[in-house]
Amino acid sequence: IICAALIILVFFFSMFLTNDVALITFIPLTIIIGKKSNFSTLKIVILETIAANLGSALTPMGSPQNIYLYSKFAPAPIEFFKITFGISIVGLIILLLINFFIPKDELIFELETPIFKKNINVFVSTAIFVSVLLSIFFKLPIIYITIFNIGYLTYKKENIFQKIDWILLATFISFFIFVGNLSNIELIRSWMFNLLSESTQVYFTGIILSQFISNVPAAILISEFTTKWKPLLLGVNIGGLGTLIASLASLISYKLYISEFPEEKRKFFILFSILNFSILILMGSLFTFFI
Repeated sequence: IICAALIILVFFFSMFLTNDVALITFIPLTIIIGKKSNFSTLKIVILETIAANLGSALTPMGSPQNIYLYSKFAPAPIEFFKITFGISIVGLIILLLINFFIPKDELIFELETPIFKKNINVFVSTAIFVSVLLSIFFKLPIIYITIFNIGYLTYKKENIFQKIDWILLATFISFFIFVGNLSNIELIRSWMFNLLSESTQVYFTGIILSQFISNVPAAILISEFTTKWKPLLLGVNIGGLGTLIASLASLISYKLYISEFPEEKRKFFILFSILNFSILILMGSLFTFFI
């Protein structure tokens, strides 16, 4: 029950807080529960990672690739949800079925009763969150919200920049630089235009390319050579499954988990790959009928 509850929480929170934030929030909580109850959280963390990637696929603000594609092609919200609804629903059903077959253990642990206090940060953070949603759906200028957000965090947390994972951020930026350079090579441009002439080709290219350069850079690269945003949206969201770098949110999960259990790097990678590729093949095959 605890595993199912955590999977569902991550799944739905990722729709609104993005897959990255959902994992940063719930994986440490999962690890704490595991330590207090003396059981391995490896399978739960991996399922939470998959849940974050599939749950975030539903909304325009759920993941970076959705934000980018929604902004670039500006589809009507209802058209967007028609494409993404199936991914999330099918993904949730698969995750709950997997969880059903995980061996069940009785857990006994005690938690301290939390004390809730009024906090101005909660109200300000909520206001920022709402303003970000408005900027996505109604095309409000995001630059002012970004400046205010950075300024507020800097004021409230003096060491905020010391806590940023600069290596992961540099990796993310490197992907964008690589994609930008690649798209400017004439031979690549000519080949990509020919490759992406059909919806099916866009779909499978999105899935395959995501395995090697991550789904956000894949979305940006492919969008330069096609106007077929529907198969692209399907491809890069399903393509977030598979390899560890297919979605950078998965790298966040990996780093959070192995920082607590460095001896389980190999076990994490093997189980992660088995589950992710199994679901990728299943969903990738199924959604070919909806292109």
